[in-house]
Amino acid sequence: MSAIGGAWFPISLMPEFIQQLSKLTLVYWAMEGFSSVLWSGHGLLQLAPVLGVLAAITAAVMGAALWRFNRGNLFS
Repeated sequence: MSAIGGAWFPISLMPEFIQQLSKLTLVYWAMEGFSSVLWSGHGLLQLAPVLGVLAAITAAVMGAALWRFNRGNLFS
């Protein structure tokens, strides 16, 4: 996910289909947030869309984890 999300090198160097796929990763959105703060000097209001996407991904993964945990039989 680090390579596809743009942590190792810019996603603009990747093929178009990988650029689209990278938008489904947490790393992409984290890197968008970091670059917005570090290079553009954006504040919390400008980061709201990125933080919203990160929160939505977090909620989806947490929901899947809780569903799986509540199904039981994880440790038997």
